[in-house]
Order: sequence, then C-alpha cells, then structure tokens
Amino acid sequence: MKRPILIALIGYIIGIIWELYLKISIVPFLIFAIIICIIIYYRSSLSIILLVTSILIANNVTSYLNNKYESIYNISTEEQIYIGTIISNENEGDYKSSYTIKIENINGKTKYKNTKLILNIPKKQNIKLEYGNRIKFSGKYIAPERQRNYGGFDYSEYLKTLKIYGTITYSGSEIKLLKKENINIIELFTHKISNKIDKNIKKLFQETEASILSSILLGNNQDINEEIKQSFRNSGIYHILVISGAHMSYIILGLTYLLDKINISNRKKVILKILGILFFILITTKSISITRAGIMGIITLGASFFYRRKDTVNSVCLSMLIILIYNPYSINSISFQLSYGGVIGILALNNPYTKLIKKISKNKILGALRNIPIKAEAIAVILSAQTMIIPVMILNFHTTSLTFLFANILVSYLIGIIIILGFICAFLSLISLEISGFLAIFLNIALKILILTAKFFGEMPLSKIYVTTPSKISIILYYIIILKEAIHNCRGTVHCVSKNINRTRKLLIIFLIITLIFNNYIHIQKNLKIYFIDVGQGDSCLIMTPNNKKVLIDGGGTMNSSGSFDVGEDTLLPYLLNRGVKKLDYIMISHFDADHCQGLIAILNSIKVKNIIISKQAEKVYNYEKIMEIVVNKKINVMVIKRGDIIKVDNNVEIKIIYPESKLYFDDINSNSIVAKLIYNKFTMLFTGDVESRAEQRIVNIAKNELKSTVLKIAHHGSKTSTTEEMLKAVNPQIALIGVGKNNKFGHPNKEVIKSLEEKRSKDI
Repeated sequence: MKRPILIALIGYIIGIIWELYLKISIVPFLIFAIIICIIIYYRSSLSIILLVTSILIANNVTSYLNNKYESIYNISTEEQIYIGTIISNENEGDYKSSYTIKIENINGKTKYKNTKLILNIPKKQNIKLEYGNRIKFSGKYIAPERQRNYGGFDYSEYLKTLKIYGTITYSGSEIKLLKKENINIIELFTHKISNKIDKNIKKLFQETEASILSSILLGNNQDINEEIKQSFRNSGIYHILVISGAHMSYIILGLTYLLDKINISNRKKVILKILGILFFILITTKSISITRAGIMGIITLGASFFYRRKDTVNSVCLSMLIILIYNPYSINSISFQLSYGGVIGILALNNPYTKLIKKISKNKILGALRNIPIKAEAIAVILSAQTMIIPVMILNFHTTSLTFLFANILVSYLIGIIIILGFICAFLSLISLEISGFLAIFLNIALKILILTAKFFGEMPLSKIYVTTPSKISIILYYIIILKEAIHNCRGTVHCVSKNINRTRKLLIIFLIITLIFNNYIHIQKNLKIYFIDVGQGDSCLIMTPNNKKVLIDGGGTMNSSGSFDVGEDTLLPYLLNRGVKKLDYIMISHFDADHCQGLIAILNSIKVKNIIISKQAEKVYNYEKIMEIVVNKKINVMVIKRGDIIKVDNNVEIKIIYPESKLYFDDINSNSIVAKLIYNKFTMLFTGDVESRAEQRIVNIAKNELKSTVLKIAHHGSKTSTTEEMLKAVNPQIALIGVGKNNKFGHPNKEVIKSLEEKRSKDI
C-alpha cells in the first residue's frame, strides 16, 4: 500500500466534509462504494479498509462535535457564576476588552469543563486581567451569531476553527482572583518570553514597524493598522505577515549554524533542533500556519534522525491530518486553506512553471527575461502558490490582483533579511536593549521599505480587482485542471498513462471559461427577485429583474465612529459579489440619513453604477455631499425624480414615484424620503424610506388611489412616528416588512405598529 497517510487524509477530509455539508447518513454510500471498489480493485483491499475507516472516524468525530456545539449554544442566557483560567492576552477593542477563558465550572457544575469561551468586559469597568489568572465572576452566555446574509460571515463557524464555543458578557459584579499563574510551567515560561519580546519590539520601533515585525516573528497581527493590512492584501504579499515555511527554514538554518559549533552527535543536534522548533511554536500565536510549518519541520528532521529519506508529500499529509484530528473545523479556516493551498500549489506546479519560464526566457522576443535578477525557480514558487490559492482569495475577499508577482519578487529579497535580523534582534533584546538597538537601525530601514512596497503596489490600479463569487462547479473544474496539469508534468512519482490528456485538458479549460463567463455575466432568471439585506439598523434592498437588471434601494450605514466596521465594505459589498452582482443599473437613495446611504460609499467606489436616483433635497447634509462628490468623479448619471415620474427598469418592471412632490412641503430629511412603487405584472411593492406620519398624511391626501400594494416596506424601521392608520388602510398590504437592527437601541419596531399590522392581518416578517 503506497502512501497510507495520504489515503487516511483523503478519507478524513471526506468524512469531515460529508458531516459539515451533507445532512444525510454516509453509511449507505460507503457500503455501495466498498462493493464497487472491491469488484474493480480487489487487490487494494487494505487501502479501501483504511479509507473507509478514516471516513467513519472523521464523520463520527465531527458529528459528536456538532452536537456538543449545539448543546453549549443552548446554555441558559441568565446570569451565572463562572470559574475559569485566562489563556490569552487582552484583545483591546473600542468599547470592550476580550479574553479567551478556559472554563472549569458553571454554577459549580463541571459539565463544560475545559470549554473555551470569550469573556467580554466593557472598558468602562477598567478591569485588567493577566494570562494564567484563575478567576470567579458572574456573566451571561451569548451564543455566537450565525450567517445573517447570503454568503455572509458566520461568526459561529469562525469560532469553531478556534475551538471556541461562544462569549460571556461580564455582568459588572466583582471579579474574584482565585490564583495567579494557574497554567503549566512550560506555557507560562514561553508566554513570558513572547510577551517580553513583544514589549521590547515596541520599545525599539515605532508603532507601525513594531506591529509588522511582531506579526512576522510572533504571528501577532492584532496591532497592525487596518489600512496597512489592506495594503498588504491588495499588493498580494499579506502572506509574509503570517509565519510559514520560510520562517521555519531560517530557524532550522540558524539552529544548524549554532549547533555546528558544538561537538555533539548529529542525532543530538536533530533533537535540539526539534526542541527549538517546539519552543518557537509555543512563543507564537500557535496559528494553523505556524503549526503546519512546525510539524512539517519536525517531520523532516525526524526523518534524518531515523535515517529515512525525506518525503515532502508525506510531511504535508501528516501535518494536515494531525491538525484536522485536533480540530476538524480547521478545514473551514482561511489560514488552513491558504497555508496548505500554497504548499500544495508549490508541490504540484513548481516544476511545470519553472520549465515554462525557462522556455519563455529562451524566446528571442522575451529574451530580456534572462536579465531579471531572480531565478526562474523563485518566480515559479510565487506563481505556483498563487495559482492554487486564487479561488480561496476570491471566495473570502472577492478580490484578485495582477501586480502580486512583481510585489512578491521585490519582497522576496527583503523578507529574508527581516526574518534573520528580526530573530537576532528579538532574542538579543532579552539580554540587552542597547545591543539589539544597533541592529534595530538597519531592521527599521528594511521594515519601512517593506511597508512602502506594500503601499505602492497596493495602490496600483490593477492591484485590487473585485470578482463575483464563482460557482462551485467553476472551482471544482479549476482544481481538476490543476490536478491534470500536475499529473501530466509529473515524473516518477505518478505514472501517467493517458494518451489523450492534452485533449482532455483543453476541453476542460474551454468548459471552465464558458462556466466562468456564464457565472459572472449571464444570470438567466425567469422571475423578479427581491432580496432584503441585513445591514443592521438600516435599510437595503436588491432587486433583480427577469432580464438581469439590478436595482439597489438604499445601502445601510455604520454608526461605528471609530471606522473599524463599515457596513458597505464589510457587509453590503460582499453580499452583492456573492449574488454575482458587479454592476448596478440603478441605485435609489430614499434619503441621506447614515443608516440608509452611508454603506453606498463603498459600493460607488468599488463596482460600476450606471444611474443614481435621488429626490430634491431640503438640506444638503454631509452624506449627500460625500456621495455626490463620488458620483461626479465617476461620471454616474444622476436622476432627480419627483412625484409622477416613472422609471422603466425592464420589460414589465417599472418604478413609479409617489413622493416627494416637485415642491417640498417639509424641511427634514425623513419626511422628504422617496416613496416609490415597484410594479411587475400584477405584483406591487411600496418602498417608504423613513417618511414620518405628517408626510404619510400628505401622501394619502395626494395619492390615496395609487398606494394599494402587495407588499409594504414599513417606514422608519417600525417607529411609532410612522405607519399611520390611514396609510395602512390605503396600502392594504398582504405582507409587511420591517428592517431593524437586532437588539437596536431605539426599540424598533414599536409595539403599537406591530399591533396595528396584526389587526390589519398583515404578515409581519
């Protein structure tokens, strides 16, 4: 049986994916598969047994964990007494401080012992906790939010990749410190070393450079400014902020250099190198990429210890299997996908790319490539890794870059210097800040060049190209083509027998191109589709017509003054791209309150918009000025509408403007909101913005016979200042929709409005 670890890994992945994404029993399929396999491959019975066994184990383990998570999510939300140990540093936010805590008991019961939760403490409490503190406190458990929009972020799934089961909100009563340093001596020692290095880095460097170096050396990227992070992402070099195989190579080289000065046996040197890698893993954040690089380093060294030949494929497979056994949900982690995607890409595509680049460099026209001061192998490594992780980047960030190669080539010279000098500087700082300060001068220059490189390439026009979410079939075909290419170019490891592989590959490429075009540009629909988007306390609605015209009504907005979360960038834009929307035919802005229009700023800056629909403004507020500035710069057509106007969106689809009139009767933003009626055959829907009761009265007076609609979007999030009896009677909807933020501070929707709707027998959703 060749490569049993690979077979076990494949089975384990199948078992996990089946349990996570298919809600049917795997047993009948396994029985059927075993019978077929035995008939066809009767000589490979051991491989089949191993594959089936690993599938069953993974499937059952994941099922058990799923049930455990669901059980904990049902913990009482009433205030309870918790005892546990802090196992992380403080994560300081704008309004709260967060710690990871390992629970010992809840209300004296040990049912959830060793469960990890996040403890949130409001900053106004002014409470500081330390790593290893064993504490007793009261708080309320909150289950993590699940996905709220199509393709949106799922906080519960993210926490599962960290083995965290939810959060506790501190109730405000006294936190009792039961014991300090309630942690094992190894973890405590390595944590102190890590903290000391981090503090010394902050003493030796300015804030930006310190945060970058701390991320490169320790895997701690929490302190990096979001703007800097975005520059690294846009330029395609964000991976250098994550500890990877390159770091491990330099560590092993450094340890080898030092140990060669000591007169001990080679096997003892190997043991010391392994201990060095373990020490390094422990002083870092222990992320998946760090763990992967560490395990692979240890396996490689272990092979030399036992006088075995190094097998990179087995190293990758075994490290992946260990990580998935520890936590099956790691398979959904972006860090897992990028880390292993890059490594697998290099293994599968490095040789083909190297041959291709060398072949190109021999061409007379492209011969200048030979003068580029970087080896073909180095360029091939960059291209191989990027080729494999492109779908992962698109699925998670909806962007791709055409400048990544040039940025990576420049950074490849720099990153080695930073890693080597950084480690020397960091460990010297534990002995003397003065000596390490001398090295810090040169290291600081390298860090500044790195940051400038990220900013330069990150701001180039083709560095950040928004891409709609590809279909699953597109992604599958993409990886099939890569697999075919890898098999076709392999020598020795896999025996290639297909005579028609070139023809097959070409057909797959053509099929993939057609699929991608279909996915991005040809969305055939039969009916009108209306999607209400969860933008928190605000409104946003996407309309897609039978002929694929797209209308966005309002875009929500953020009330976060710190700017750390933007509804447009973080919620609305990903939603549109997940829906395959990269161009909008119309954006209608009901009015310019932040919770209706601020999210549109990111949309206007990111995707193509043909028309903006607004009404005459009683006052020009900041959001109006900001949006109109973008509209003018991008030369977007502005349609200033009034009562009686009709916008022909598509065949059988039009928007009739009910309000405001050409003359404005009120001087506030809300009362001048656009009220528009969507008409599609016999279906109608009334959009009302945030009109107040006095405006509703005016609307009823001038347009009573035009208001009747199938669906009513309730005005002003169900506030008591809107939705009058007369308005409801005139509209007489079958369905009423209210857009509100969960647990919003305004108390929306108002109970009297809900009561009125129930009395009118409208369906409240």
